[in-house]
Amino acid sequence: MTKQLRQAFETLTLDGMPFAIETCQKNGLKHYSNRPKSLKEIFLAAREHGDLPYMIYQNESWSFTDTLERAAKLAQFLVSENVQPGDRVAIAMRNTPEWMTSFIAITAIGGIAVALNSWGSAAELAYGISDSAAKVIIADEDRLKRIRETGNTDLTVLCRSEETTPHCVNWSVIQQQTQEEFPDQSPPDEHAPALIMYTSGTTGAPKGAVSSHHAVISGLMNVEMSGAVVAMQYPEILEKMMNSSQQSGSLMTVPLFHVSGLHASMLPALRRGSKVALMYKWDAHEALNLIEKHNLQSISGAPMVVEQLLNAANQNSISLEQLVSVATGGQAQPADLTRRIKEQVPNGMLGAGYGMTEANSTICSMAGELYLNKPSSCGLPLPIVEIELRDDDNDVVNSPLLSNGMRGEVFVRGAMLMSEYWQRPEESAEAIVEGWYATGDIGLIDEDGLLHIVDRKKDMVIRAGENIYCTEVELALASHPDIAECCAFGLPHEAWGEQLVMVAVAKDDRQLDEQHLCQHIANQLAAFKVPSQLFLQQQPLPRNSLNKVLKPVLKSEYSQKTSAIS
Repeated sequence: MTKQLRQAFETLTLDGMPFAIETCQKNGLKHYSNRPKSLKEIFLAAREHGDLPYMIYQNESWSFTDTLERAAKLAQFLVSENVQPGDRVAIAMRNTPEWMTSFIAITAIGGIAVALNSWGSAAELAYGISDSAAKVIIADEDRLKRIRETGNTDLTVLCRSEETTPHCVNWSVIQQQTQEEFPDQSPPDEHAPALIMYTSGTTGAPKGAVSSHHAVISGLMNVEMSGAVVAMQYPEILEKMMNSSQQSGSLMTVPLFHVSGLHASMLPALRRGSKVALMYKWDAHEALNLIEKHNLQSISGAPMVVEQLLNAANQNSISLEQLVSVATGGQAQPADLTRRIKEQVPNGMLGAGYGMTEANSTICSMAGELYLNKPSSCGLPLPIVEIELRDDDNDVVNSPLLSNGMRGEVFVRGAMLMSEYWQRPEESAEAIVEGWYATGDIGLIDEDGLLHIVDRKKDMVIRAGENIYCTEVELALASHPDIAECCAFGLPHEAWGEQLVMVAVAKDDRQLDEQHLCQHIANQLAAFKVPSQLFLQQQPLPRNSLNKVLKPVLKSEYSQKTSAIS
């Protein structure tokens, strides 16, 4: 079943092909031999796209030339403020052209871009600035107000505001200078750090994943290769795209401070000369307007975002025939959504993958009929990626070469991995052992060599000696047509050790019966996987700024209710 996918990998990595591979004699890692040696090399190459539009935001359109000239001016300013290679510069703003331009400027001069979570509170923003010891902050007005609430007085470049405040320099002032070339200095070494991206911190304080130019570029090329593999499964659509003289374009609904925004949207568009439409905030109806107005062919987002887009298209009788790619990520995708995408996006090239911040985005990929037949799978590891499944004794229980169905923690090795967690040597040593990164995900590899993510290691519930993977149960309940969202987690139980508890939210306040929902799960899974208690609540599930459900909050709330019931 995986023959076509493996053939695509093999073809694309042959000598002379775009994704040709070489093996490092020192550590045995595989690398893309045609890779740019620094992010600056990518930026300079993007000049060839000239006056084509690169970024579209509200009523603005920035060409590639505009973007690079403005980035060069900002880079000159940062150098004038004594920002040296290795210094951190924090970016704290919503998705805007200035965010993307700032990333280019910082990394072009060898600085480390600190991608702060723009949805974070004042305390969370202050934590990232303090933890990274950022020398300069680049922020919009909303984020600056939050940052100043904490007493921070660091030098800040203020974007999208003409307000003059202490310790601030306005973006517009920097852009008045005439120098339109990057500072005359050597490109950064490819193994020098380029990016700090913070993990979501659902179980503790966020950790800054530090990645080199080489790691970011390897991750970027993994994304590009994954896209090429998907396209090869749809030769007719691919041929039509190749013969089109029209500029390709995508709608970005994901944050730039996440790998799905930076690695999978911004940087690929910069490389291939595509345009990217940004949104002030997510609105499904506005998204449909942008897709039509700017003739966009692709969109990516969380399953909830894609579902809202499909619903809005249905409500307004709008065809999505012009879309050739609809990608979801960030959480497991319900089977019903896969079916709907196939029905409503008839020209869509369907695919899925698996990735993470610490691996600079995508590490597994699948597409076409294989994806439709096994929508719960993440696919095959990309050619520069190695994957092992290990038990609690660190013994390998499964690998792509050994498909025995056993489950274990997913360990990953490859050139795309982060170097470390910023200023956290103990946690870095625990996460990366002899070059292998412990993902914390529980997976299995099926008879076709495809990876399936079953759950997070810490989310596994052991009920009377039986392992229950929360994601599996969540997907079973999410398949019910009246369920909007749900969450499963473990709570202590005197007899069993742990019990499985679920919290669910109905669509449109529909009236549901807990017993009926438990039976819906029982129809799909073993009896021991049916939750001992299932609660319905009206308010949405609590989530953090990366839209991940805050299970500790739910555990705290419902531990009292379960204790009262038992």
